Amino acid sequence: YELWDGPTTVMEYLGFNPQRNLFASAQVRSAVTYCIDRATLVQSSYGSFALAATLPASPRSPFYDQALAGQYAYDAAAAKQRLQSALPEEPEGVFLVCSDDSKRVAVAQTLVQILNGYGFQLELTAVPQSQYEQILRAGSYDLYFGQTRLTANFDLTPFFSGALSYGGIGTAEMAQLCSAALENEGNYYELHKTIMDQ
Repeated sequence: YELWDGPTTVMEYLGFNPQRNLFASAQVRSAVTYCIDRATLVQSSYGSFALAATLPASPRSPFYDQALAGQYAYDAAAAKQRLQSALPEEPEGVFLVCSDDSKRVAVAQTLVQILNGYGFQLELTAVPQSQYEQILRAGSYDLYFGQTRLTANFDLTPFFSGALSYGGIGTAEMAQLCSAALENEGNYYELHKTIMDQ
């Protein structure tokens, strides 16, 4: 047999529910980026058949700013420092994942272990696709592990004014930043920075 590796625009990501207490604070949400060693996760869970990305685009994309990504890369010390004062007193939460893909469930289990090591108390809830979507629409989760196929220009509009805007993250400001990035020949710097800070 032959094994082929080719680039795609499939993105696996973590989504927050800022309407619930655990991730209501932007400081807690933004601290999560420093908790996860994406490169190690890609190697151990995907056999290197994926690319570790800090920003919501492919690192091979012209829209991916390596210097900006470096500001939000894995840093265990920074994660601990940021969460020390920001983490709620009761850090329990529901980490939602679709059970239809066993690989995604295994990665979600690893992510739960990683985040719980920083003081979170997340419980993994793995359910079939139809139930997964129901829970997302109802907002009965704190954190979810998602997967989507983006367009070739890595348009993030569906997250802020479309089908993927779960948890009430859709705001006019974010939708406007998405439009501006598309109109300005792919200048995604401001959009990505705002996303990472939020």
